[in-house]
Amino acid sequence: ARRLRVLGAIEASAMEVEATSASSTGPVRCTPLGFRLATIPVAPRYAKILLQAAEASLELGADIATHACALVAALSVGNLTCWESFTDEFDDQGPRDGENELLRAQREASKLLREAQRKEAPPWSKLRDDAEGLLWLMGGYAFAARGGEESAEQFCQSNRVNPRQISEAHSLMQQLGSLLQRRLVLSGTLDFKLPLLPRPPSPQQALKLRECLVDGLVDRVAVASPDLGRFAYRCIDIGKDT
Repeated sequence: ARRLRVLGAIEASAMEVEATSASSTGPVRCTPLGFRLATIPVAPRYAKILLQAAEASLELGADIATHACALVAALSVGNLTCWESFTDEFDDQGPRDGENELLRAQREASKLLREAQRKEAPPWSKLRDDAEGLLWLMGGYAFAARGGEESAEQFCQSNRVNPRQISEAHSLMQQLGSLLQRRLVLSGTLDFKLPLLPRPPSPQQALKLRECLVDGLVDRVAVASPDLGRFAYRCIDIGKDT
């Protein structure tokens, strides 16, 4: 309940405004924002990110909602990446009967390439933060999926991605995009088209997107606290959730 209060989804009822504090468990009522959040089939914190991104898109005149859908889908599904090496059904097999020298050389070259890819850190791990990494993954997979299952599978293998998880996140991203398009009519004022294909955001878009993330992840954003130590950070304390 405390998190919902912080998000602005609920508030103390009129009869209890003076008798209850923001941290109490007295009677509450749903706010207009709360009703809007309830219409989106994701956690309230993620729903607020989507709504804030939709409003920011209209104010900025540039699409941020697509990026928000990608991030919310990735965060909702989770575990998109896998640092463990992918196994290949042919890795441990020796020469095959009837295989000519050319095919054997091609198979060995493919095996060496896969081993090199496993040793190299994937591009998403070299970006500035998790948000940029998740956007890179969701956007890259969306474009790869346009080329078919084989292309999508190759993307997952090359970038150490869990195929099942990112496929689920991709589907959820499209569902969220369809929902925002229908209910917020974003397509009439912005270049918001389905299927969603997230592209790298501009610096201005990235800044607005981070503001939307902070609004939804308010209790999971840490700020530096030099008074506690040189490398100390602190998150907002909303108390134990009820």
